[in-house]
Amino acid sequence: LLEHAPRTASVRATSFATVLTLHQDDFQVLASRHPELAFRLRAHVRNLQTLLRVPIFSDLPANVLRGILPRITQRRCQPGDTVVRQGERGNEFFLVQSGLLGVFVGHGDKEEKICDLGTRDYFGEIALLRDIPRTATVRCETAVELLVLAKEDFLTLLQASEVFATSVRAIGDTRLQRG
Repeated sequence: LLEHAPRTASVRATSFATVLTLHQDDFQVLASRHPELAFRLRAHVRNLQTLLRVPIFSDLPANVLRGILPRITQRRCQPGDTVVRQGERGNEFFLVQSGLLGVFVGHGDKEEKICDLGTRDYFGEIALLRDIPRTATVRCETAVELLVLAKEDFLTLLQASEVFATSVRAIGDTRLQRG
């Protein structure tokens, strides 16, 4: 409906259901009158698709995903932009929707690149999990699109899903040992 493309899945009711329909012609009229609505719907669907392709999010219950989706914001960055800086206070969690970023750790007046992050990678969890300053600087190497979740919403996700919390903590611990 949003992309003028064939359906990507089949849906079957597993119990009695009342279904509302919106025909494509009606949607197009609505979208032409309210382009901001169509834009937000496309962004919402794209964000959901991104989340479902990331293992730590794909196991979340549907009601948790539905609750968190409206809380996610998008951020676009240009090559060379610094997204987070080592030593800063962490207030956001980031998921890479597209692009490439470098992760750098400072040692005195020198900086060492420790890894790259790309589509479906995430960062920012260590500062939020441990309530410590950022442990690395993350800089854009290409144009980047990020999904951003505020600290409070990230912490809500941790409480909502033990699987999510366990996965994020394990990866954060591994990153701390590596960096």
